[in-house]
Amino acid sequence: MFGFDEAIELAPLGPHTWCGEVSDRYNFGIAPNGGYLMALAAAAVGKEVGHPHPFTVTAHFLRRPRNAPVEIEVEVVRTGRRLSTGSARFIQDGIEVLRATATFGDHGASSGPTMVAAAPPDLPPLEDLVSNDGFPGLPAVARQFRHHLTPASTAFALGVMGDPVIEGRTRFADGREADPLALLLISDSLPPPVL
Repeated sequence: MFGFDEAIELAPLGPHTWCGEVSDRYNFGIAPNGGYLMALAAAAVGKEVGHPHPFTVTAHFLRRPRNAPVEIEVEVVRTGRRLSTGSARFIQDGIEVLRATATFGDHGASSGPTMVAAAPPDLPPLEDLVSNDGFPGLPAVARQFRHHLTPASTAFALGVMGDPVIEGRTRFADGREADPLALLLISDSLPPPVL
C-alpha cells in the first residue's frame, strides 16, 4: 500500500461514521496540510455516496486538527444519477475541527462536448528542472513528493528575488499514480508563492 493510501485509510465506526488517523507525514511544521485533510474528508464522503470521483471539495478549518485519531461523521446531502453531494465533520476529543462538503461524480460516465479553458504551462524538460531531492529542512509534506521546479522557481523558493511564481512537475516519492482524490493533496503540496 502506498503512503497516501495508508494516510487516508478509514474504518467504519458506526452508521455514517468513520475513524482514521491524521498522519504526521503530511504536516507542514506542526500543522497537517490542508490538502491532505481535504483528501481525508473526501475519502470519507466517497465511502457513502454512489459515485467514485470527487469533482469539488470545500473545507472550513474550524480548529487545527491534531495528528491523532479522528472520527468523521458523513451526511449524504443528495444522491442523483450524475452527481452526489455529502458533508463530513471531523471530530477530535468531542470537538468539531473541520467541516467539508464534497460533490462526487464519475469521470468515465461523462459524454458530449467538453470545454477546456486552460492549458498546462510550457515547462522545460524534466532534466532541466531542479529536484527537491536533498534540499535541507523540507517539511514532512514536501518529503512525500518529488518536486521538479523551474530554476526561477527554485531561486524564488530559496529567497532570491524574482517573480513570485512556483512552476514545476510533481509526483509522489513512492511512485503512486495521481488520481482525483490525490489531486487534493498534490495541489497543496508546493510552498505558496506568497512566502
